[in-house]
Amino acid sequence: MLDDIIKDLALQNCFTEIDKAEWHKLSHAFAKEPDELKRTVFIRALSAHSGVPIVQVQAAFASLNNNFLSRAEQEQIHTRLQKAQGTTTLKINDFQQHQIFKNMDLDSLSISRAQWNTLITRFEQQHRAHVTQSFFLSTLSAIKKTSVDNLNAALSREQPARKSKRKHPEDKEISSKRVFHPYREDFGVNPLIFQSLTKNLDLEDKLEATGVRVVPPLSPATPERGYPIVKQTPGGTKVRPVFTTARCTLFTHLTPIKCRVNIQDVSQEQIAENLPRLRIGRAEPVKYIANLESILERSGMVRRQTQRAVAGASAADVFRAHGIAIIPAHSRFKHWAHLIAHFLAEPQDILTKDPEQEVINLIPSTAEANYNTLEAIELFIKDKLMDEITDQIHIHVQPIYSEERLIPDSLVYTLDWIECDLNGEYEKHNEVFFINPQSHFRLTKSMHQSIALLREAGDIASSTEMDADEHNANNLMRIKP
Repeated sequence: MLDDIIKDLALQNCFTEIDKAEWHKLSHAFAKEPDELKRTVFIRALSAHSGVPIVQVQAAFASLNNNFLSRAEQEQIHTRLQKAQGTTTLKINDFQQHQIFKNMDLDSLSISRAQWNTLITRFEQQHRAHVTQSFFLSTLSAIKKTSVDNLNAALSREQPARKSKRKHPEDKEISSKRVFHPYREDFGVNPLIFQSLTKNLDLEDKLEATGVRVVPPLSPATPERGYPIVKQTPGGTKVRPVFTTARCTLFTHLTPIKCRVNIQDVSQEQIAENLPRLRIGRAEPVKYIANLESILERSGMVRRQTQRAVAGASAADVFRAHGIAIIPAHSRFKHWAHLIAHFLAEPQDILTKDPEQEVINLIPSTAEANYNTLEAIELFIKDKLMDEITDQIHIHVQPIYSEERLIPDSLVYTLDWIECDLNGEYEKHNEVFFINPQSHFRLTKSMHQSIALLREAGDIASSTEMDADEHNANNLMRIKP
């Protein structure tokens, strides 16, 4: 029954709100459902459609199913629900007033109210001022799980006037240039290297198709400053890990000096002298358990202070204090990067080894390293949770420093989570990502494709390992003492 209600909600107009009588019916249907998982999915679907926070829906249902609730109390609950819905409806209406939608037939895209809410949430999370076509189509394609080409085709079918414009060669030339690419395009070879430990020809072929070089097992190499783990190829080239999952690792060459900032050794006294207003020091290892509820609650939440205000200095100033010459126009290429993304958590929710210690969630970073963290880690976490593939993801971030520097040599991200497959079986997942905050190395489209292939292979390996663990456990249970 709850499944049917969810399907009906998806078919409704984006401005359709749930009225008082419907809230009562929905609360009773919720109370009658014995399956806790279905109840959870139902609450999330109602929240996504109505715009009412999950916690508020849960509290409202608990109250509406109370037989001793007075009529006045019921009215208060309904008023709060309708107020939250009304706010959401206004946000959708305001969002659709952006210039890009003026000549677009939105009906042809069949965007549900929940999908509009998700679009707006992601727009706000990225702190955008205007809706661009690339953002709209790429985000909608991810939400609807369809390709950008399919969305463009739907718009073209419903807009014959646009087809007539394509008769003009100059318009055709312009449109051919507006190809959306979600990641940085490749300007050379894919530098990633895959260490072949077990023969998996299918995976190796797929990786090679993205430009990855497959090599025999790597040998240990002498560590170098700035790189906590170093291996050596059969040809003697030193490489560092980029990404590891299910015992499979992608490596790349050590970043050349010309492709990273040449940080100088400075003392804490020198830093304090150059940056007297700097309020933060080195970041310690942090932990956080990310979940969908926290993402939804923080969606659209504007930072109360800029990173510069929190830190007391710009990230570019910190690089300058380490001997890096940066002209004012290039200051924007140095960022204060979050260890745990702003849209995932407040600093007070992040855990450290010493609970009494102030949490430092910011580190100075190059723009490229910050984008790598966003694209390869933070958006991956968000998509996993938004798509309800898992309930929570355990995040551990370890900054690694040299000497007395305030700019880390490396950030080691470790992610752990459990997924439930279509057969109801649970799968353990683990992956490790290495980010170099001093490097101008930027992951490109082909590299992201390589990482996605390894993640897919990791999903299969995790399922196999879980099956093996269960088999071994069953065998142990059969052994008599």
